[in-house]
Amino acid sequence: MKRSITLLFVFMFAGSLLLSAQDDTAAVSDNWIIGGDAALTFGQTKLINWSAGGVNSYSLNGNLNLFADYKKDKHIWTNSLIMAYGFYQEKDDQRKKNDDKIDMVSNYGYQMVKNWYYSATLGFRSQFDKGFPEDQDTLYNSAWLAPAYITLGPGITYKPNDNLQLIISPATYRMTIVNDQRLADAGEYGVDPAEYETVWIND
Repeated sequence: MKRSITLLFVFMFAGSLLLSAQDDTAAVSDNWIIGGDAALTFGQTKLINWSAGGVNSYSLNGNLNLFADYKKDKHIWTNSLIMAYGFYQEKDDQRKKNDDKIDMVSNYGYQMVKNWYYSATLGFRSQFDKGFPEDQDTLYNSAWLAPAYITLGPGITYKPNDNLQLIISPATYRMTIVNDQRLADAGEYGVDPAEYETVWIND
């Protein structure tokens, strides 16, 4: 009896690349401190005759974090901006995003006692790109400024040092922006659906 032995060639490649830059905290004046960091991450997986299963894929993600803080006498003003965007693709499937964020917070405070401040906080949150439900990839359910949230509220801020800040805001106003006619017409994200009235013009 002739026997044959088949050797299975297995090749698996997984690679990633991380590029990052960090700006140490810098005092640009006696009253301002600014800083931030950025990162760009790339990953790829390549499978050839891999018996355990799996699919080829790649991903790309970017992050940017910035801050600017002001302090003079009884006044403080802290500002932060976080932006992130990333996507991945598996085999021949459509590219999908796995991160998409714009988040800005600005807080002004006036000292009432040590480490405690009367304050007002302004916030903005949205995303860069269209987003799709998990079960389909043609009809998006979010987009640039759709939605976007703007918040404004008075409160009290506890700030014992430069590394800790606690904002207590018992009453906050929130505005929702849906800068997409289809989503606005559908009443998405809590906004009232658009109402259209037919106007007949007699000749």
